[in-house]
Amino acid sequence: MFVYLSKKIAIPNNNKVRGLAWSRDHGFIACGGDDGLLKVLKLESGGGDTSDARVGKGLAASKNLSMNQTLEGHSGTVENMCWNEPFQKLTSSDQNGLIIVWMLYKGSWYEEMVNNRNKSVVRGMAWTVDGHKICIVYEDGAVIVGSVDGNRLWGKELKGQRLSRVEWSPDGRLILFGVMEAEVHVYDQNGNFLTKVPLQAIQGIYSRSAAYGTSAQVIGIKWFNGSTQAKARESSQALAIAFETGRVQLMRHESDDNPVVFDADIRVSSICWNTTGTVLSVTGCADTEGDNRRNFVKFYDQSGRLVQTLRVPGREVYASSWEREGLRIALAVDSYIFFANIRPDYNWCYFASTVVYAVANTGAPTGDDYQSQSGGGQVDTIVFWHIPSETKYVKSVRNLLRMASHALQCVIATKYDEPSGGSKKRDSSSLIVCNAIGTPVDTQVVEMAVEHLAMNATRVIAASRDSICLWRFNAPSAAASAPKGIAAQRMTYSQMGLTIDGLDIDSDETIRTTFVSHNDPIVCIVCSDKDLIVAQESRTFQHYLLPNLTLISKFDTNCVASKMSLNRDSSKLSAIDSIGTLSVYDLEATGHQSGSGADTTAGKLVGFERHDVWDMKWSADDSDAIAVTEKTKLFVFNTKSLESEGEPFVSSGHICAFEDLTLRTVLLDELVADSRQSDDPVLTIGAYVVDCETKWLSDARRLLESGVELSEAVALAEQLSHPRLWRLIRDTALQALDLNVAELAMVKSRDYKGIQFVKRVKQLPNDSLKRAEILCFDGQFDAAERLYLEVDRKDLAVDMRQTLGQYQRVLELLRNDFGTSDDHQMRDALCSLGDQLADDHNWDEAVVHYERSGAYDRLFECYCLLENYDGLKKLVHNLPDNHPILAEFGRTFESVGMCREAVDAYRRARKVDLAIACCVTMSEWKVGIDLAHEYDVPDIDSLLSKYAEHLLQKRKHLDVVELYRKANKISDASAMLLKVIADYKKDRKADPILLKKLYTLVGLLHEESRRSPNRPNRKSTALNALLSDDSFSFENTNYMVLDDPWKGAEAYHFLILCQRQLYDGYFDSAMKTALHLRDYEDFIDSEEIYCLLGVSSCANKAFSIGSKAFIKLESSDAIAEERRLQYEELAIAIFTRNPPKDTRNWPKSECTSCETMISDWLTVCPSCHMKFPICVASGRPIQDSSKQWTCDRCAHHAYKADLTLIAFFSNFCTSFADSVQ
Repeated sequence: MFVYLSKKIAIPNNNKVRGLAWSRDHGFIACGGDDGLLKVLKLESGGGDTSDARVGKGLAASKNLSMNQTLEGHSGTVENMCWNEPFQKLTSSDQNGLIIVWMLYKGSWYEEMVNNRNKSVVRGMAWTVDGHKICIVYEDGAVIVGSVDGNRLWGKELKGQRLSRVEWSPDGRLILFGVMEAEVHVYDQNGNFLTKVPLQAIQGIYSRSAAYGTSAQVIGIKWFNGSTQAKARESSQALAIAFETGRVQLMRHESDDNPVVFDADIRVSSICWNTTGTVLSVTGCADTEGDNRRNFVKFYDQSGRLVQTLRVPGREVYASSWEREGLRIALAVDSYIFFANIRPDYNWCYFASTVVYAVANTGAPTGDDYQSQSGGGQVDTIVFWHIPSETKYVKSVRNLLRMASHALQCVIATKYDEPSGGSKKRDSSSLIVCNAIGTPVDTQVVEMAVEHLAMNATRVIAASRDSICLWRFNAPSAAASAPKGIAAQRMTYSQMGLTIDGLDIDSDETIRTTFVSHNDPIVCIVCSDKDLIVAQESRTFQHYLLPNLTLISKFDTNCVASKMSLNRDSSKLSAIDSIGTLSVYDLEATGHQSGSGADTTAGKLVGFERHDVWDMKWSADDSDAIAVTEKTKLFVFNTKSLESEGEPFVSSGHICAFEDLTLRTVLLDELVADSRQSDDPVLTIGAYVVDCETKWLSDARRLLESGVELSEAVALAEQLSHPRLWRLIRDTALQALDLNVAELAMVKSRDYKGIQFVKRVKQLPNDSLKRAEILCFDGQFDAAERLYLEVDRKDLAVDMRQTLGQYQRVLELLRNDFGTSDDHQMRDALCSLGDQLADDHNWDEAVVHYERSGAYDRLFECYCLLENYDGLKKLVHNLPDNHPILAEFGRTFESVGMCREAVDAYRRARKVDLAIACCVTMSEWKVGIDLAHEYDVPDIDSLLSKYAEHLLQKRKHLDVVELYRKANKISDASAMLLKVIADYKKDRKADPILLKKLYTLVGLLHEESRRSPNRPNRKSTALNALLSDDSFSFENTNYMVLDDPWKGAEAYHFLILCQRQLYDGYFDSAMKTALHLRDYEDFIDSEEIYCLLGVSSCANKAFSIGSKAFIKLESSDAIAEERRLQYEELAIAIFTRNPPKDTRNWPKSECTSCETMISDWLTVCPSCHMKFPICVASGRPIQDSSKQWTCDRCAHHAYKADLTLIAFFSNFCTSFADSVQ
């Protein structure tokens, strides 16, 4: 922070100014003094040409009085003035007790209300923050609280109390009264006493004596209200109480028992907070012998640390007041009003054409938060603003400490918020390296409280009060930009990580900490790529060699540095002390070595010194040129000649860069202030950046613009021999087609490419082409195109636009060529334009141009990015077979599950193996097997094995049966079917019709196997490996193929037939069919068979047969005991009524073999043992073969008379029903 006096206003008639009040919202200054003096002043910026860089902007702009009105009404000395900001009113009082409220009307101030108590002197007045209430205190203890409209709200007499000051709390609920007996009392807003403020500044351990403590008078009470631009935090000191003796205490609230106490060592006359509540100004004088007094304004931060001291001329300073932005302070000194400019210490830096600055955040954090862990503390908004592109990136950070920058990165130091359970010390700090858009590149936590920060290309140097820490950070761009091949052989020693002695400096040690001193704190640091300068409070500078932190010299100075800077080759050091004195030291001066090896005489003071300096910047291309800002003037000095280079600029901006004879400054005061205004956002940073040309550059430019001979400009450039001057001459010479001078300028500026350009231009045949090439060189491409077209060289215009990548213009030129342009050139232009649109993620427009150019590969990429699969399907049909990109189409379709399209693409690309693999991946086995058959794939065996394994895992046994059938493994297919049947039969509620169908399928498989020739084929071979696997082997199962494959189908057929006959009332037929079921106990549960036989026989009055069925049920060990008892009870109930004898004569028929008469239900002749076939339609034995019909597929028989049951037969054998039809 730097403070200097900038303006003085004299009061007429030499009336002393006793008080000041600066309206922060409206800019009015009220000053009161002797003989009823009361004036209202207002400062405004003067006019002028703001386009001229030498005309001041911001704080440096001229300030004129736009209002100077004398308010008449007081006769005595005006001692108190206060502003009502919300209602724009001024309240003043004099020593006679007269109080006047003034109002603004049509640009002038008029008296609105008058109050004259006429009993005592008014000692203090204060409005609430909202402006609705005013509290007035008198010396005799009277207190009056009134409203803004003039009504008295309440009054009170504090008996025995002599009041001196009054102040409202920010919320308007409390009133603080200063008592002349060195006390501060706290009342509520209704006038009720609450407590006394603990004044540790004059009591307890801070008091010098009891007598001293009782004689101290409260001279000021200021409670920062936080309503203007920042809010007071509970953890920060907002209440300031000052005593005439110089003691000041800062408190968080009225009951704070641990305040910050300091001694200003002056007799205090007034105190005042700045607009953000971060700086407290203490105004007063130091008594000396005689009448000579030294007046001071001392500035303290919230921790009570002295930030800056300003000495003010005059006999006595009475009052002070800050302006709204906190950049100026007004002082009442004798009969004058002094204005002092404040240069705050902003947290900011500049690199890569980007301004980075911090703004205290009053609300919720905005932007990305660098610290994810929750923690308390001040939240600051950091803005990264790129000047050329006007792009802004906003980040938030907690507990910001410092920031610094170099080249392409900046480093931000914050107080480390320790997570719960962490092991870091409380004074740890976090270092964050960021790029130009605010993205963190690397981070590191250091165990120190960072107070000073610097960085170079590879390292960050952080310093506390007693130590320095060197951290080697990781920059991603370093590896990417590392030279390769031959260029790597030209690297310097420092680029290769070697010192001159050949020592490896790029060790694995990332952090290195060096202790400096306990008793001599570090006050400032600065570094370059190879040097580090550490300044100490004892005015000793230590010079270290980086990166090994080797101390090479120490030298004493007369400067307590607050800011330092090194020139481009680290040969000179400039330092500014706390009072603004600039000194320059020569670091290359030789001296003798001390016992520790350090040079004690290095750092010779150059005979160059300036005063009232608050900013400086060395030139990036001249080791002797330095830019210096003194108050509001910006000078450029040559430290070698010790002279100023030209007239100074009027500037209040901070210097960002000094290179190419151009100074760039940024108006940080206005930029930060506007960034704080939520209702007035900053639209562009261009208004806050000022570029100034130095005298050499501006003189050369004027000389060239005046039209003189180029030889004079060359002579001027020869004096300084700066590349920027030669480039200016080069541009002028090229415009004049003086190619010889242009070539000389390029040689002087070491522009090798420019030299080659001039040589090429010299060979052109005419001046028009030369001018066109020069226009291209200067970037005036539209003018160059017009010249090309004028000389009928459209080809050169097209080449120029192609080189620039302006393919839209290339297309326009080619279309206007009336059909003479090359189609190939048109396609290339369309394709290149599509590439540009694709790079900008404008895929839809890129597709249009790719379609017109026939760039199928890039069109394919666009469709994929757009996920336009309909377009891909259309595109794949337009491609010829065996096109290289067809395989990519297949992979894309496969990735999204479009199997059919993927197989088609693979087939057309002659990638059958990929097509089959796609089918396997998507479980499209049938398609895969068909492909394998179609293209005669040799390794189809493994495919079939995988398919079978897949089906078994899915428990799709019938599909496996079909696979075995196609592979001619009938026995295995039958075994699989029997396994399925067994699984179904485990369920007692299994559908008999379904079981019949499954057994019928077994029979049909057997018939198919019997009719087909038994020879090995590809399918059979394919399953050999499958069947050898344990998981597919049926050797150890109980489901082997039976000798009669149709027997299972017959069993369930007759079971269903019997039940149907029984339910239809054909008991005789049902009994005969049930008797046949006795031959199928291997397939149907015997209990079910004999239950059915018992029921049908009893229903048919064949009790003999029924009795035998019940005997079977009662004697079967497979039936549970309980159920056998139930069958026994049922048999007793039936056969006690009906004896187990047949009561009817059964019809008989003659055996066709032995002519023996036998029962018509017997299937075997008891005499000749002739076996008769069974009619599958009625269940009767066919004893007359002439009446039977035989199925040609399943070989089952039926009476021709019973073939009318066609619906029933269709469920047994399909060919059976077909034959009947």
